[in-house]
Amino acid sequence: MSYNYAARTFAGHLRHFARSVDIVDKSTFDGVRELVIHYVKRELGEGAYFELLREQQSQSGLILHTFWSSEEKWQVLPVRDQEGAPASAISLAFESERPLWVVTRDRTPLDAASTADYEEQWSGVEDLPPHESVTRRPVSTLIVVPLRRRRPLGAFCVESPWHLEATDVARSELGLLGEALATLLELWEVNETHSWLTAEAVADLRDMLTKAKFPRLAQPQIFVAHASTADEQVTDVIRTILRQYESKLQITFWNEITEAGNITLQVGERIAQSKFGVCYLSEPVQGTSGRERRYVDNPNVVFEAGMLHALTNAADAPPSGWIPIRERDSPAAPFDFASERILEVARTTTGDVASRFESDLRRRLNALLGPA
Repeated sequence: MSYNYAARTFAGHLRHFARSVDIVDKSTFDGVRELVIHYVKRELGEGAYFELLREQQSQSGLILHTFWSSEEKWQVLPVRDQEGAPASAISLAFESERPLWVVTRDRTPLDAASTADYEEQWSGVEDLPPHESVTRRPVSTLIVVPLRRRRPLGAFCVESPWHLEATDVARSELGLLGEALATLLELWEVNETHSWLTAEAVADLRDMLTKAKFPRLAQPQIFVAHASTADEQVTDVIRTILRQYESKLQITFWNEITEAGNITLQVGERIAQSKFGVCYLSEPVQGTSGRERRYVDNPNVVFEAGMLHALTNAADAPPSGWIPIRERDSPAAPFDFASERILEVARTTTGDVASRFESDLRRRLNALLGPA
């Protein structure tokens, strides 16, 4: 009966977990970090230091930088020095993809000994570079395990103030720990890439929605403005003709806005939401006779017409337009839209609205909207 060592150890369980999960996010990796640190300190003593380093390409070349550590220490290690040799024992393990177990023959700390006194007890590597701990504490045992999946990912290292002899059990356990951490690190990088791409796609979508102009899902709105004292014959004709376009339009008459609040702000909002407009600017002048003008332009309607004029003539405006309507017997049109094709109200000799006004308005609406 064979004995499955890996199934009975922390590293074996962690490797099984790493092979079972599909997504490793930051919170998952942070949880693994705490478990690994607790395990290393329990097995190698409270003075042990653990660090996981990731491979990264920088402007100066390939580097290893701290991903997480047991004491929130951070370092950046070049893989090769200026002469092209491995810059550190950690770099050597990463680049050669060989695990290292480094002690000194006389059991003195590594930083106090010559590299000639170093002894590597895992892979038999000789001519090791000197090691300096980021903790600035004496280190008597350095263990480095390279991390690799489809490509080199980094390395993890353990530093102990005690002289620890390499054993088959320790090497096997730390090798399994390296396999587990490499799998989890690869899954984390995949998740980070997907998250980054998702965030970038959302940002692109937000930018597109901000800048792009899409067809309105609802029917386009037409805003109708006239004075409260406007000639009812004219406003009745406008209303009757527009009702024939209800299948194409949302029709908003200014005097049918019933929401509570500031009517001026509400009118401005409706105009801003409208694609089309009809403005009957004229209202009768009371008490006039003889050769005096019988109509004037209502100031409020002139203001609303100015808003429609500005919106429909903006550089980025969608295809849209508006129809200004005035009485022939009126002062000169306001200069802002005097050049617009103004529809004059046709009247009979008795002063009533002529039937031609109805046909003229329908023709203008057909040109603006298409046939009813």
